[in-house]
This record gives sequence, structure tokens and C-alpha cells, in this order.
Amino acid sequence: MNLNFEAHFDADSTSVRRARETDSEVTIIGDTYLVAFEDSEDVHEVELTDTVDGWRGMCYTVDHNGERTGHCPGLEYHDAPCAHLWLVRSQCVRPVLADGGHVEAPPAGDDGHVFGRPELVR
Repeated sequence: MNLNFEAHFDADSTSVRRARETDSEVTIIGDTYLVAFEDSEDVHEVELTDTVDGWRGMCYTVDHNGERTGHCPGLEYHDAPCAHLWLVRSQCVRPVLADGGHVEAPPAGDDGHVFGRPELVR
């Protein structure tokens, strides 16, 4: 699915605030990311890539065996990216350049924690 983070960025949106403010854990497994927010018992599997043509990705709910059980409700009921996609975009995915190289990851904050700034990353 094509994703337009810039068009949907709103610092006050529930998804952006949750991605920035809620403690979470992200585990990288191959080309996907498992995301768990502290305030939820659900685990989501995120696929996200920044291509030369823009962001492409999807978010799925998974069961305790890691099997996909459906699309993230945040994507089902809204046009904007869900909190799981915002989180992975801001913490994990480095943009791919046209020549196949990567943009360097943003530096960490003073405390060493990289929480992302979605509005500053393409």
C-alpha cells in the first residue's frame, strides 16, 4: 500500500502522539518489524520501505504464534498511517536513495533514546 506520511502528519493526531509518547518495543525480523506498545496486549507486524517512488507498507495484527490475523484496525478505519507505521518509520527505516545507498540514521537525543521526528524525516 502506498503511504503518504507528509500529507497525514499532524502532531496532535492520536497515531503520531502514540508513536512518540507510548513506550514500545520493536523487533526486526528479516524485512518486517514486530511492534508492541506498552498500553496494548496486541502485537503488530509492520512492513515498511522507503522507495524512490515513496513509502510503501502495511500493518497486520498477529496472534501469539506470529500468524497474521488481519489488517491493523488503525488502517481499516482511517486514511492515515497507523501508530505502528509511524513508529517504525521514525525509529527503524532509513530512506533508500536513487543510487541504492541509504541516508544516515538521525542522531539520538541527549539521553541516547531515538524516538523519531516524523515531520523531519522524508
